[in-house]
Amino acid sequence: MAELCSNCGAKIHRGAFFFRSNEPISEAALATLNLVNGTHHEAMCGECGGEPCFEALLKLQTERDQIRANFPLVAAHFPVTTIDALPTGDNFSVLGLVSATVVADADLQDQLRADPHDALRHAQDPSARSCEANQIEGSARTIMVRKALRLGANCIVGVSVAYGATGARRFAVTMQGTAAKVPSVEAVFGSDAREVVEWAAKATERLENLDRWICGDIRPGDVYLSQRQVAAVQAGLVAA
Repeated sequence: MAELCSNCGAKIHRGAFFFRSNEPISEAALATLNLVNGTHHEAMCGECGGEPCFEALLKLQTERDQIRANFPLVAAHFPVTTIDALPTGDNFSVLGLVSATVVADADLQDQLRADPHDALRHAQDPSARSCEANQIEGSARTIMVRKALRLGANCIVGVSVAYGATGARRFAVTMQGTAAKVPSVEAVFGSDAREVVEWAAKATERLENLDRWICGDIRPGDVYLSQRQVAAVQAGLVAA
């Protein structure tokens, strides 16, 4: 570890009885800072690096949260079918089983404590209970789609959904299917399917990178681009 801060030149040291501590920021935090800001600091003291490291980490976390919030909207349109075979003449590769289980609290008393009017509406209105079930099913679908994309799939076939109780106060939604890859996803699932799959695949890859970077796991060849730069690259406006 370098003895001097590469930003201010101050000596990096631990505190003692007669002088104040000027400890370095961690290697993981420094790696994340260098990636986000495009810098090459070898060492940085806490006084210089504390706030910039926090801002770099916050930028990564904010982007991750935005992608996570948008992903279910796209996953709802990802090519998924309950049939186990695709149209004759379209060869496809089977990549593996994908599944997801989401557990939710179904206790009416908890709902009454939180919002009595909302709880009564759910108890009396079948459509409200159906809407809640659909939201939980959507969460399971999002998890399943992300698993399929990690396998390189562009569709999921043979999907089944099961509902069951896991206790007196909880119920679960389980969804499973087979991750598959077809040569022409738009020919089987419609003209918008390719765009949906491409966005979801890029978002999944971006999320995995963001998760690594937030933990300080920076690998050779990693280059950070802002969301705007990523969008420009994907749109072909700048060179990747």
